[in-house]
Amino acid sequence: MKWRYKIFHPDHSGTFNEELDDCIQQFNSYIEEGDGRYKVVLLNIFIEGVNPDNFQKKRVLITDSLVAIKGQQFIFEILPQKPAGSKLVMKAMCFDSSVYPATLNLIEGGGLRSLEINFDDAKTVLFSTSSFGGNTANDSHLCFKQTEEKLKSSGLNFNNVVRQWNYIGGIIQTIGEGGELEQNYQSFNDIRSHFYKNVVFTNGFPAATGIGMDLPGIIIQTVACLFSDNSEIAAINNPQQIPAHRYSNDVLIGKSCDLDKATPKFERAKAVISENGSWIFVSGTAAIKGEQHARDNNVDTQTIETLELIKELVSHENLNKNGINQKTTLPKAVSFRAYVKYEKDVEIVKARCRQFFGDIPAVILIADICRDALLVEIECEFEI
Repeated sequence: MKWRYKIFHPDHSGTFNEELDDCIQQFNSYIEEGDGRYKVVLLNIFIEGVNPDNFQKKRVLITDSLVAIKGQQFIFEILPQKPAGSKLVMKAMCFDSSVYPATLNLIEGGGLRSLEINFDDAKTVLFSTSSFGGNTANDSHLCFKQTEEKLKSSGLNFNNVVRQWNYIGGIIQTIGEGGELEQNYQSFNDIRSHFYKNVVFTNGFPAATGIGMDLPGIIIQTVACLFSDNSEIAAINNPQQIPAHRYSNDVLIGKSCDLDKATPKFERAKAVISENGSWIFVSGTAAIKGEQHARDNNVDTQTIETLELIKELVSHENLNKNGINQKTTLPKAVSFRAYVKYEKDVEIVKARCRQFFGDIPAVILIADICRDALLVEIECEFEI
């Protein structure tokens, strides 16, 4: 299966309503021009969310606009992350139904909206869970519980998750006093490990991104797959990085909200290899070698180092080392997303990414990274 990505940016700067109308018109045109050929399955809408009341009003406005689109079966999530250069940006994940026939089943219930896509050789399930209670541990627990239940209702479990996005409000903030500080990211990792502890991961943990967002709370987006026996899923390690799930306590911040501090349970990348196409989901990647992060406070050098890590990750040599037989064809980048800590650094990151990836669908967002000293994080997808 080969996914396609399409980005909808406002053509002109304007009010939020004007930019939203512009993007919705582009979205409708894309669907109409394809004459139903391109099936959008997931639409992410990124908007600034610093003001909770304002975010909620915009969320209602966007939801009303998308629900009014008839004849399409897709799920969407409105994410409180500021896009660089506009008031909103939309990213669609889709597939070519003329090449990959499939049946789509949109399911609503229990406060969740999910999409099941049934191909000849696989079932893919897409959905999001969210909680904005303001306590990271509680919000994480609720989201993972809902995720677990949704997977179970689809005949799946966490072992079937190939890609996950974890949006964490105040990701590097700590609460408490003195030596009893709890970091939000660590609390999230503790809860994630709690839900993973009894799962048998036959092909490694999911590829994942853990990134900040403007509002307190948690949003988890999940892509889970059940493949035929002719397909293969493989975790990909980076020889220059310790797997995140093997980090030492030296790089885990704050005390645990559980009995023991847990490591981040994700792989550097996940490969999906099937008769209908092969894919690599590259997790959120930052300037971390071994388990130590860059300390130079220079966004340009951090971006270069991050891109070099991605290059190493998907190299022929490394893919073969991880059991993915690639002799001739180089993986082809098809989409990337960059998270930049400071808006002033956007153009530097954008230029480096365009030089590395070329002119492919991309989104650049303003967000905190999982360690305070990190200034940029990059994720991407490759065809193989």
